Amino acid sequence: MKKKNNSIKQILQTLSDFEFLTENEIFELAFGYYRNETWESNKKYADMLRRGLSKKFIGRIDNRIVECRGDIGQARFVYVLKSEGETFLEKQLPLNN
Repeated sequence: MKKKNNSIKQILQTLSDFEFLTENEIFELAFGYYRNETWESNKKYADMLRRGLSKKFIGRIDNRIVECRGDIGQARFVYVLKSEGETFLEKQLPLNN
């Protein structure tokens, strides 16, 4: 059985469904990857998130400056889907007619 490749689309879809997620929450919801419960590296997931930031699909907010959520512990940043990411996602997903 061939394993499905992870993609930036999964991160964008997760951010479309939920707002103001931390990096850990994105990885858990999009990929089922629990950073604190595994010995595996999160580099591939972090790189995907950074690519989304550099392409302006994802926005990052410093939760210490603009408090979006009060329940994220020591996490500093929360992430949101930007309009460019919504447009990209709409182009990638087939329309259900």
